[in-house]
Amino acid sequence: MTYKDPRTLITFYVESDGRHIAAIDADGKLLWVRNPNNESRTNSPENQAGVIVRITQHPPPTSDFAAYLERHNFGADDKLLEITFASNFFGVLNERTGDFVLIGIN
Repeated sequence: MTYKDPRTLITFYVESDGRHIAAIDADGKLLWVRNPNNESRTNSPENQAGVIVRITQHPPPTSDFAAYLERHNFGADDKLLEITFASNFFGVLNERTGDFVLIGIN
């Protein structure tokens, strides 16, 4: 699965294990590779979020949500992606750093 963000021209590639995601800039340079499961509270056998099933652009956060994200080292101008897992866990990923914050479950 891939997603190219029209705002940044960064391509996000979900690796074949379905758990790692890589960011590649418009020139083909690898920016980072991360495993959102490892950064969320879902990384235990009973709470495994599973594989990534959807990547979408996340709108700019509201002021309250932005304040929450700042506590997780997200900057005010950072572009966000929403990541959804097969288990229906979802969260936001910082395009610049690959940092992930779990938001909830559907």
